[in-house]
Order: sequence, then structure tokens, then C-alpha cells
Amino acid sequence: EGINKYECKKFVLWKDLNYVIYNTEQRQVTKVGLIIPSMKRDILLEFSTVTRKQEFLNHIHDVYWAEMNEELKPMEVVDIFMFIRQTHNEKIKNPIPMNEDQKLISHEHDYSKLADDTQWRDRLRKFGDRNVYFSEVVEKVKVTKKIRRKMKRMFIITDKAVYTARLDTIVSRRVPLEDINIMMIEERNKKSFLLK
Repeated sequence: EGINKYECKKFVLWKDLNYVIYNTEQRQVTKVGLIIPSMKRDILLEFSTVTRKQEFLNHIHDVYWAEMNEELKPMEVVDIFMFIRQTHNEKIKNPIPMNEDQKLISHEHDYSKLADDTQWRDRLRKFGDRNVYFSEVVEKVKVTKKIRRKMKRMFIITDKAVYTARLDTIVSRRVPLEDINIMMIEERNKKSFLLK
């Protein structure tokens, strides 16, 4: 009484485990994939925190070494879903480790977690950006003689430039940091700003 009961759905022998893969080490990415050719599909795990995920990866590495007397190093990849099979008929793709040039580092004010999103990460890396210092959805105000129109845009500051982009990742404007001379903030409510 009071004891939790668990039903074993499947188990994996250490010798059948080919790869352990995971996405980039950003704050919100907590998925790990286990690639097992002998099973009908691979296993995708999601952890409650990045700390739990890292503890699991360390445990897999240590126990595999103890049981098999060889190393199975968890592999960081650009997109975990590129290598996870959903059915047995899918061809197994050997994971390709992420290299340093492919990484995009998220900082404290990357509020929209762009560095965790595959599409945004690929878009920004094409421009050579490596750090996202700020990201947030803002309202771009377009004023003409007759109308004043507001449009939602993603506002991004990286180590290379300032971006305004549509929410579907299409970049509307990219301004290199060295080309920005002035930033003006509305004194009354401090909600509006202008870059020149």
C-alpha cells in the first residue's frame, strides 16, 4: 500500500543501443533520442529540466562504459528529429555531430528562445551570428499621411546586427551594429524607441 507500481513497456539491451543524441545545450531544450536499430522505432525522451537531461546523459555514458567496456558518447546534433525514426521502415541515418560553427548561444534576454528554435537558428547562422542577446515580439509602427499601422515583428539583437523579422522567420531588415548611430527612447512611457 502506498507503493507506486510501474508497467515495463519496453527495454533495451546495452549492446543494441547505437547512438544517444540530443539537441543543443540551450536552457529550454530537454529532448534526448535513443537510436536502436533492432526496435521498430527509436525512443524520444523529454525531461522536465536541462539538469535532469544532463544527469541522464552522464548516467548513460558511465553505465555503458561499465557494462560494455567501451565508450558511447552522447552526441550533440543540430536537429534531433532529423535522425529519429518513427517507423521501422525508415532508413537509419547516422547522426552528424554539431560543430562549433553551427552553434547559436542564447543569453539572458533571448525572451523568445530563438536559439532553441531550428528555423531561427538556421536563419541567423546564415548571416554569421553566434550569440542572441535579445529577442522579443514588438509592434512596428508604420506612419503615413493617412494611416498609422501597427505590425507584429520579431526584434532581435545579436553579436553582429539588429534585425526586424516577420514571425515566420522572414527577415525584413538587418542593420549591422556598426551602422547604428543613435537610439532614442520615448521619455513619457519608455515603450517606444527609434534606431537611426
